[in-house]
Order: sequence, then structure tokens, then C-alpha cells
Amino acid sequence: CLNFQYYAYPRSSNSFLRIYSWASDESKAIGFLWPEDKSGHHITSGRWGWGIINLPVGNYSLLFRVDTYDTSAYSFALDNIDIISCDYPPTTNSYNSLLSFSCNFDNLTVCEMINDKNSTFNFTAFTGETIPDQELGPARDHTHNSTSAGFLYWNQNLPVSTNDKGRVYLSK
Repeated sequence: CLNFQYYAYPRSSNSFLRIYSWASDESKAIGFLWPEDKSGHHITSGRWGWGIINLPVGNYSLLFRVDTYDTSAYSFALDNIDIISCDYPPTTNSYNSLLSFSCNFDNLTVCEMINDKNSTFNFTAFTGETIPDQELGPARDHTHNSTSAGFLYWNQNLPVSTNDKGRVYLSK
């Protein structure tokens, strides 16, 4: 299972977090993992939310993608990314091995995650004290509820475009 916390501000029907599997084999196939269309999931504005995904078995990277079709300033962050065993219903993708990863970003690194070369804006490790726009938040991380602990932040700057996107994936 992939467990993670996420933060978004302000709430927008035109901004989305999506998580995909990106096959490591020659096919480089991309499979959609989260959120499920039938889940009725929506992002809560200005608060940390929790996501969980039962991961397929296989050799692939996880691709975290934020798309926004809004021209307003928008904040997005991730924290406490953990991959562990769980009893959650299986996904429909079929692969052949297990993935293991854990990061709370408190050391202010991106834990060997890689920003996609086609991203408009990159994900970077920040703290509540160091984020570029204090009004957008988050002011505190999810792990310790601290202004000095880290999280992965989508650093979107003004002016924004209706086609801005940020993609980060695990390097292993």
C-alpha cells in the first residue's frame, strides 16, 4: 500500500492530484492508480488529507502528478510517503515484484525522487517557515505539526498558466 498525506489550497475544481504507475520495462506503460473515479474523492482545502492505494506488484516508479487549469495561485504539498504491506483490495494492474519506500521529508531532501523534465514547476522540500507564499500554506508539516519539519511542495510561481503541471516520480 502507498500511504501519504497531501495538502492543497485553495480548493479548486480545476486542480488535480493524480498518481500513476510507470513501468520500468521497455513498454514504459503508465497505469492510473489514484483516485479511483468511483471513489467520489475530493481534496479538502487548507487541511492535510490522507490517501491510501493498494499498489500493484511489479517493477515501476510511482508518478505523482499535479495539474491545474486555474490561473489563480495554488499550493500543493505531500508528506509521509510510505509503502507498506496492507489488506486493501488489489488494483487491476499486474506486475511481478514489490516496491518499498518511506520518506517524511524532514531532512529537507526529496528522498531520491525526480522531477519530470516536462514539469512546468518542480516539487521541492520545504518547511512551513520556508515556503514561498505563506498565505497559501501549509504552515506546518503533517508528521510533526511543526513549522520547521519538511514536506514535498509544488513550488508554483506567478504568473500561472492554465496548463501548469508538476510531476515527480520515484527513481527506483
